[in-house]
Amino acid sequence: MVDAAKAKQELDVGPTTTAPSFRSHLTSLAQQLKDRSKWVLKAALLKTPPGRAYFFRRDTQREDSRYLEWISRHDPSAEQLSEYRRASAQLTYKPVFSVILPVYEVKPEWLDQAIQSVREQAYPYLELCIADDASKNPLIRQVIERHAREDARVKVCFRTQNGHISESSNSALALASGDYIALLDHDDCLAPHALYEMALELNRDSSTDMIYSDEDKLDNLGKRCQPAFKPEWSPDYFLSFMYIGHLSVYRRRIVMDVGGFRKGMEGSQDYDLALRFTERTQRIRHIPKILYHWRMHLNSVASNIHAKPYAFNAGRRALTEAVLRRNEKYAAVENSRMLGIYRLQRELPAWPSVCVVITSESRSLSSRDVDRILKGIGKSVSEIVLAGAAVPAKDKYARAKILEGEAFVSRGEAWKKAIAETAAEYIALVDSDLHPRSELWLQELVSQAGRSGVAAAGPKIINQADRTLLCAGYSIAGEKVGNNFYGCALSDPGYGARMMCMHNVSALSSRCLVFRRSELREVGALALPYQSAVAQDVELSLSLASQGGRLLLTPFAEIGMPREAFEKLTDLSKFPADLTQLRARHKLATFKDPYFPRGLDMQNVEFRFPVEQ
Repeated sequence: MVDAAKAKQELDVGPTTTAPSFRSHLTSLAQQLKDRSKWVLKAALLKTPPGRAYFFRRDTQREDSRYLEWISRHDPSAEQLSEYRRASAQLTYKPVFSVILPVYEVKPEWLDQAIQSVREQAYPYLELCIADDASKNPLIRQVIERHAREDARVKVCFRTQNGHISESSNSALALASGDYIALLDHDDCLAPHALYEMALELNRDSSTDMIYSDEDKLDNLGKRCQPAFKPEWSPDYFLSFMYIGHLSVYRRRIVMDVGGFRKGMEGSQDYDLALRFTERTQRIRHIPKILYHWRMHLNSVASNIHAKPYAFNAGRRALTEAVLRRNEKYAAVENSRMLGIYRLQRELPAWPSVCVVITSESRSLSSRDVDRILKGIGKSVSEIVLAGAAVPAKDKYARAKILEGEAFVSRGEAWKKAIAETAAEYIALVDSDLHPRSELWLQELVSQAGRSGVAAAGPKIINQADRTLLCAGYSIAGEKVGNNFYGCALSDPGYGARMMCMHNVSALSSRCLVFRRSELREVGALALPYQSAVAQDVELSLSLASQGGRLLLTPFAEIGMPREAFEKLTDLSKFPADLTQLRARHKLATFKDPYFPRGLDMQNVEFRFPVEQ
C-alpha cells in the first residue's frame, strides 16, 4: 500500500540520476562556444536524445518538410476564417471562453504574439485573463497594458509578489467569468480557429466538460514543426503521462469545484488539475486538429526536457495523490527511464483464482512448453487447460488442477470449453509458443486486467530471434488491421511514448491475453468460425469491450514468440466470410479506431506521418 507521507518525502527529493549527466553535457557543449555562435548550443541540445519529444521521431528534417505541405492543405484560409467569424454569430450555443495566461519574465515579443493569437481568434466570444507574476522587465507590463487598452476583452492582474505558476494561474482564474477556461502559456500561440473549433464541438454536445486538441511546435525561427497527433480519450494512457497537453479547455464550474491550480504542483499544475478534473467527469472530447503551437527554446520542455526537472517530480506527486484519491490502495507510481513517463504498478491484496489456457493448433503440446510457460507462476495458477493434438500426462502437473485437454478444431473452441468448465475469476489465454521474458508477466497482466473499467490486458510481444517488436495491440482501419509497432526496435519508445507506458488499444492478440471471466458476456462468440487468426482476435477483443470496458496494452509484461505468428498488416478483404461476420456483429464497416491518431497513416503500423486526407 502506498504510504502518503513516505511517498511525499521520496518525491520531494527530486530526480538525481539525469541531472549530473546533463550538466556534464552542458559543460562539454560550452567548450564549443569559443569559436562558434550561440546556436551551436541550442542545436546540440535539440539533438540530445533524452530531450526528444514524445510524439516525435528522429527523421525530423524530412517529416518537417512534409508537415509544411500538410499545413498548406489543412489549415483554414483567410476566406475560411472570415466564414468562421460569420458562422460564430449563428451558433445556437455561444459559450464564453476565458483564456488563462500566467506571465513571468517572458520575451516581450513572444508575449505579444501569444496575446495577439487570442485577440485574433475567429470566434469572438472570449476573454483573456492575464496575471503577471511580478515580472521585473518593464517591457512586459507595457505589452500587457497596451493590449488591455486596445481590447476590452483583456483582463489584467499585476501581482506584487512572485508566487510561481500555480498561484499566478489562480490569479488569472479569479478574473475569469466564462463558461470554460482555456490554458495558454506565455510564449505559445493559439491557432486562429482554435476556439471556433471548441465552440463547434460544444454545439454538437453541450454536456461536454473537457476538450483537448492536437498541437505542434514553433522552432527558434518561428517555423511550425513536430506535430503531435493524439488519440481519443484514453484513460489508462493518461495515467502514464500528460498526453493531452495543449490545447485543453475545461468547464470553469468544475475547475472551481476541484480547487483550481494547487501550489506545490508547479510545472505539472495542468496535469494535477486534469487528474482531479477527470475524477469528476468522463464527458471528454478530442478534436483531431492542430490548434496550439508550443514554442521551443532552451527554457522550454518542448525542446529541452531537462529545463524543468521539478515539473516531472511534481507530475509523479500528482499521480501518486490521484492513486490515493481513487482508492487504488495497492498501487505505486514509479518513474520510467524517460522523464515525465510514469508506471502505475498495481499489486493485488490477494491473488485471485486464475485459469491458464494453453493452446496449440499446429502441433502437440509438450511438457517442455508447459514448464516454460508456468515457470515462476505455477503456484499462482488455480487451473490449467491444455488443448492440442496431444497433451502431456496429467500427473506431471499434480500441483494444480488440470481440466481434460483434447484436440480442438480451433482455439476458440478450446477457450469456450475452458471458460464453461472453470470457476476461476481470471482467464489467461496463452499460445504454446510463448516464451516469458520475466517471471512477473502474469502478475502484471492480471493486476492490470483487474483495474476498474479494464476489460482485458495484453503484453508487448517480442521476436525472440532479433529482439524487435512483433505486436503491441492492433489498430483497426476498415478492412485493414494493423499490428502496432511491428518490426520496431525494442529501444524505440514508440510514437507518443506508447512502448514505454500502458495505453489503450482497440484490439489485443489472443496469443497472450488476460481478462476477468465476468467480462465475456457471450461465451459462444469464442467458437465462431474465423479463417483468419487476426479476425478471431478482433472478435474476442470487441466482444470483451462491448460493455464499455477498455483494452489495455502494458509494456511491462514482455513475452517472446516466433515471427511467423504475426504479420505487419492483415487485409480482412482476403477473408470475405470473416469480414462479413465482423461487420454484422460489430459494425466494422463504420468502426473508427479511437486510439489511432487521426493525422497519421493507418496503413503504417509505426505511427508515421503524414498521409493524404
